[in-house]
Amino acid sequence: LGLAMEAAKQSKSATPMGSMANDLYATLQHQGAGTEDFSAIFKLFSK
Repeated sequence: LGLAMEAAKQSKSATPMGSMANDLYATLQHQGAGTEDFSAIFKLFSK
């Protein structure tokens, strides 16, 4: 995701869903779930 976001930034492409996903993963990382896969997002929303 980080590579895709960097490529979008360099090409000045809007990526609203990518930005949202990136923000969610950053939140999870700050909560200590940085090593988990995408299923951590489901856990975040089930709280």
